[in-house]
Amino acid sequence: MIALFVRIRPMRRILSLVFALTLTGCAGGGKITTQVDEVSGRRVDRMSENRIGHVPCELTRDPCVFLEAERIVIGRTRPRYRLVATYEGDEWLFIQGGRTLEFEMRDTAQSFSLFGQGSKEHRKILGDKKLQETAYYQISPNNLQRLADSEKIRMKLHGDGFYVERNFTSGNRKNLKAFAQKFIGK
Repeated sequence: MIALFVRIRPMRRILSLVFALTLTGCAGGGKITTQVDEVSGRRVDRMSENRIGHVPCELTRDPCVFLEAERIVIGRTRPRYRLVATYEGDEWLFIQGGRTLEFEMRDTAQSFSLFGQGSKEHRKILGDKKLQETAYYQISPNNLQRLADSEKIRMKLHGDGFYVERNFTSGNRKNLKAFAQKFIGK
């Protein structure tokens, strides 16, 4: 009887953790790193590990979608901003060049889409039937700030034939807002 109780207790902890992660939004870290190329003077500030959505995708067959933000500064030029969308799943999304990243800000009834070069040069096989594609999208500081200020955001990442759609969690919005406050300053 005691051995049975000991085995059940860790399972309850695991289920409690999964439940808690689902409720809190499961937004991955959102840490900000800086890389500087000493030769060119290029500086990249990047918010990474921002997994979009509630579902802990490592525990399901549902594809993972990450959205990272970057500020790129070369010398004394104005900073450029871009979003980096990464898809991980068990089948290719085949993100094409064009307006393939859409945002709908449901609290303000606004939407916009971003133009990217596609994932053709950025596709990897990770193993265990897991595939990864990454696409880069230029974004204006104004649109980045609009996203950071929005309370309800739905994102669609379009591929060749289908798309993945995710809703930002409070953690995703917090990560984006922190990045915008630090690097856009509004």
